[in-house]
This record gives sequence, structure tokens and C-alpha cells, in this order.
Amino acid sequence: MEKAREQGQPSNEATQGAALTTTAITTYKGNSLRTGQYPNETILTTSNVNVAQFGKHVLYPVDGYVYAQPLFMPNVTIAGKTHNVVFVATQHDSVYAFDADQMSTIPPLWHTSFIDPAHGITTVSPSDILCNDIIPEVGITGTPVIDGSTSTLYVVAKTKEQGQVVQRLHALDITTGKDRAGSPVLIQASVPGSGAGSSNGVVSFNPLRENQRSALLLLNGVVYIAWASHCDNDPYHGWVIGYNATTLQQVPGAVYNTSPNGTRAGIWQSGGGLAAESAGYIYFATGNGTFDVDSGGSDVGDSIVKLTTQNGLHRVDYFTPFNQACLEAADADLGSGGILLLPTSSELICVGKEGRVYVVNRNNMGKYTPIANPCNNQNLTNVDKVLQELPPGTIVGGVFGTSAYWSTPTGEFIYTIGVKDHVKAFKLTNGRLSTPALSQSPESFTYPGGNPVVSSNGSVANTGILWTIDPNAILRAYDATNLSKELYNSGQNASRDGLGSYVKFSVPTVANGHVFVGTQNSLVVYGVLAAVYNNVGTSDDSNPKAANYDGGGFSYSAQALQAVGIAPGKPVVYNNVTFTWPNRAAGVANNYQAQGQTISVAPVSSATTLAFLGSATNGPSIGTATITYTDGTLQTFSLGLSDWTLNAGKSTPSYGNGTVATMPYRNGPAGKQSDQPHVFYAEVALQPGKTPRSVTLPSSLNQGHLHVFAIGTK
Repeated sequence: MEKAREQGQPSNEATQGAALTTTAITTYKGNSLRTGQYPNETILTTSNVNVAQFGKHVLYPVDGYVYAQPLFMPNVTIAGKTHNVVFVATQHDSVYAFDADQMSTIPPLWHTSFIDPAHGITTVSPSDILCNDIIPEVGITGTPVIDGSTSTLYVVAKTKEQGQVVQRLHALDITTGKDRAGSPVLIQASVPGSGAGSSNGVVSFNPLRENQRSALLLLNGVVYIAWASHCDNDPYHGWVIGYNATTLQQVPGAVYNTSPNGTRAGIWQSGGGLAAESAGYIYFATGNGTFDVDSGGSDVGDSIVKLTTQNGLHRVDYFTPFNQACLEAADADLGSGGILLLPTSSELICVGKEGRVYVVNRNNMGKYTPIANPCNNQNLTNVDKVLQELPPGTIVGGVFGTSAYWSTPTGEFIYTIGVKDHVKAFKLTNGRLSTPALSQSPESFTYPGGNPVVSSNGSVANTGILWTIDPNAILRAYDATNLSKELYNSGQNASRDGLGSYVKFSVPTVANGHVFVGTQNSLVVYGVLAAVYNNVGTSDDSNPKAANYDGGGFSYSAQALQAVGIAPGKPVVYNNVTFTWPNRAAGVANNYQAQGQTISVAPVSSATTLAFLGSATNGPSIGTATITYTDGTLQTFSLGLSDWTLNAGKSTPSYGNGTVATMPYRNGPAGKQSDQPHVFYAEVALQPGKTPRSVTLPSSLNQGHLHVFAIGTK
């Protein structure tokens, strides 16, 4: 078991609320298959996730360690206003709702606490559980789950009340943070058995010993919760208990114990959630403990278990490695890793402390195949009746997390991170993993490795990004098609982007252009930085060398612009569009030289046209730009601007541009120069009924450089 040292898919998401928009992240790793695939990320790309364009937006302080993965819901109405909301749970028994889109710290939208020290209700201390695995207190450990159809968040809180440790399931209204009717309920259960801690043939749930680390599951109207232990402190067992999501009443028969006549076999999975199919089957891996199911018993230590949810919870299949007794003796839990259900087949993947990779048929899991002297033959990979088995140490140091999955037009990929190992990508071909790994990161990771996720805009090229949190408190991003290419890490500009601290097993959440990371005392929100002017286009006539618009030392004259009515911070009106000229003095950067940067657009719901004020140098120049709408959809278009001097007067405006202004001269290294520069207008029709949120300028052009001074709508 875990010791003190260890610090859209075709899933059942419809049962978690058909009203959810595609950007919602309502459960651990994004779905009940636990793929870690976020395929609806329309903003973050391999072009804009870099230290120049991506970084920390805001840090929200919280009152405890954040072990649970942050969850995200768009368009939540709180106190009469609509917000995109990120939800965070802490070990101080608190749940927070924060505005996900802020660029500076503001108070939480709401904050709910389940403790009341003045009345003897506190978190649980390490001394209470005789374990320093979770410090400095134990409160909420497992990732909550949200039912979007009812706007309800389910979470388990562990508290100490007048000296007694209890655990309760809460159902919170996500718009207020308040308990729903009938919430909370005290968690208690029992099963027949003679196992550890039993009394008179009954094993009862022990709220002190049981550690609710595994993420919650919402499946077909039932909230399922799993437990393991604190530091292997006996007596404990693995439990799965189901509660009706509407009434919070325990579902009849929905209590399963992994070792009713033995001991241990906890379900911890380094925080990984119970995985499930919408047909009603639940999968999980157990840790060290009694194993006797092969001989007619009921105990399933170091096994992958399949339960049916029909008429309660019942085991219908299992897989146990041939070297189960060796794993038990070495504290090499199979269940350190979570279960990944492949969305395109009936397979699952699991990797435990041994670093051995199992690909298992969910319809025929293989059960247990014993051999003589298994501990002297542990490198064998042809004993277990599974689809594929890669040898021990394939993932160096073992896995403390859940592998991630990503599907692309070129294939399906699995990503893992071991201890003192690299992030590795394996390609799935005909249901089998390629060996060796297809690519890997330059960096290796200290204990406990990492817990990867992958974001992309479906199958759009150059949008697949693998994210993980380095135990050295660094958020890392890699090109998911080639892990040797690190796109970004928060240590590249640590003074701006540093996380500050790390929580073991933590998982980043990627949604709506943001990356959310929980730390020991905060929620840190990352995203695309506000685009900054990167070219100096205007000089004062008295200092013409202060600007270099075209790369040759030439620039617009501030005096000449002012003479035609263009001045810093003042409106420029053309074709019924009112622009604002950059409020920058001469000699200071005042325009965007297109390099793929994303620029926010003031949202105007009735706008039909997006317009640009600018010109090209060494042009005319044209490239593909992208509009992102507030509903997350995209529109690509060709943005072209004419050469600023019309090639020294030899050309006419290109791409249907309008001429906004013409000046009699420009400035150069030697002073005024007679080539007449112009400022041009370009526009694109917006999709009917949609509101633009941002525009991403071209990252490549036919020639020259494209410059934008202002953007407007009409």
C-alpha cells in the first residue's frame, strides 16, 4: 500500500449532465474513462504556448494543500453574474469557487468550510492517524465530481468532531457553495466477513483508518467513492460505496469490500479515480493485501477488478499478476497506478510500482495464472493471460498516477511518467503498444514522477500539448507529437510564472485557454499572456533613429501622422469603425508585428465585422489568422495588408484594403524621406450570432512583415 514516502470520448459523461458545454472538466482526468484527454481546447496551441506568449495569469490563495484536481465549469451564474468557474478543494476541508478569467487576485466567488473549531469540528491531524503521508492535516483528498445537469458538486470531507473522526459526503450547489437538501450524509457501511477489524462476522467501515484518496465517480445517477489507508496502518480494507446522486441515500447493495475475509487491498491509485463504462461497469486497481479469489475466496489484493453496478456492486471479472505474492512481499503495489480505459476498444491499461505495463481485455481480463517460483522468474511476460505485457522497468521507477491517452488522425498514443524516468509516448497499433517508446522528454522526473494530460483542438494540427507538473514545482508543456520538444516550463521565467510549491500526485486541468494547478497554498492559473507591442513604428522628427518599422531603419513620422489626425490614444474612424490608435509615445513599441500572437477583442455581441488598422513592410503580406468566439468555436481567414509605401508608389492597395491615411514623408536614418507611407484598413465578416473573444495573427506570411496598430468591430 502507500507508505509515508509517497508524496469527446465515448464515456458516460452524458450521465453527468447533457447540458455541459464541451469545455467543462467535471471529473478527474476529464472523463470517466480517465483518459486525461481534453480535446476541446481551442485557444492553446504549440505556437502560443511558449515563455514569450504564455504564463501565469493569477494566483489565488487557499487555506490548505490542494491534492484534488481542480474542476472547471463555464457559464455559471453566481450572484446574478455569469462566470467561467474553477473549483478547488483543500486539505483544510474547504471548497472554493474562483473566477477563471481574472488577471489579478480577487476574492473567491464563494468559499465553503466544513470545519468549525469553535464548536470542536476540525481537520484530522497526522497524529490522529499515526501517519505523515498527508501533511500538515487531512481534510479533502479525493477529487470531487460535478453533475452539470443539476449544478451539484459532490465531495467527501474528513473531519474530527468532539474527538471522533468522521467522513461525510456533501452535495454542494455550485452557484452558492451551500449543501443541497439532504446533504451531508455520514459515511458508514458494513459487509459480512472475518477480515481485519471484524467483529461477530462483520467488517465495518472505519472512518479513522480509511483514506479517501481516489477521485469520485458519477455513473448513471450514482456517486461512487473508494478508499484505501493511511500509511498501511491496520486494520483497513479497500471499499467502494455508492450513493444516489439525488437523495444521497446509500444505494441498496452498493457496498463492495476488497478483502472482507483478509486485510488491506486498498484502492488509492495515487489519486486516480474509479474508471467506468456507461454500460455500468467499474474498474480499479488494488494495492498490497490478501489474495485468495483464485481459490474461491473474496480477497483481491494487487489486482485489477471489474464490478457491475447492476443490483448493487458485484465483482464480475479480475486480473491478478502471476507474481502477486512477490509484489505483496516487496510493497510493489499494482494499485499505485490508476486504470485507463481506451475509448476506441475494450482494452484497459495499468502500470504499477513495478513499472510493468499491462494491456488487458476488459471483456476477458485473464484472472490469475500461477507458476512455480514466481519471485525467481519475475521478468517473464508470457505467463499472464493479457493482451500485452511489457517487462518490469519499462517505466523506470514505477507509476504513481494514471497514464494519459490522445487520439489523432495519425494514431492513438499513450503517455506515462515514471520515477527518475522521462515522459514517454507509446503508439497504439491494433491494440498493442509500440516498443520502444516513440518519443520521450529530455527531462526525467523525481519521485513521484508525473500525472500527464493532453490538450488539443480535436485533430487540428499543432494543437496537441502534453502537460504535467514536475515534482520540482514546475509546470511543463511538451509537443504531444514529439516529446523531445518542450514548449514551455514555468521555470523559464520563474519570477513571473513560478508555482512556488508542489503537491504529490497533482494533475493540471486544461480548459478554455487556461491551465489550473493546485499547490500547497494556492490555485495558480496560467494562460496566453496579453499580447504586447513588439515593434516600434513611429519616431519623432527630432529623433528619427528611435524607431525601425521596416527593419531598414525607416518609420512613420509622429508629426506627419498627427497632421492627418492620427495621434496616440485618439480615435481613428474609417468605414464606420472607430479604432483607437495606440497610446504610445514616439520611439516606443506601438504595433503588433504578426508572429502568431493572440490579441483580445472587446466583446460586442451584435458585431458583424472585425476590422484591422495597419500595413505591411517589405510586402504586401498575407497569412492565415484565426478568430476565437466566446462559445469556443474558431474561424480562420486570410489577413492581408498592403505595403506601407505601396512599394515606393509603384503599386496599388492589395487584398481589397482601404486607405485610411497617407502621409507626405516618412523618417529614416538620415531624417525625412519622400516615399509616402500609408495606413490601411482590412476587414473580415464575423459568423452570424457569434461574439469574438480574440484573434490570433498569422504565424507565417507569404513575404515581409504584417503590422497591426488597432482592431475594431462594427
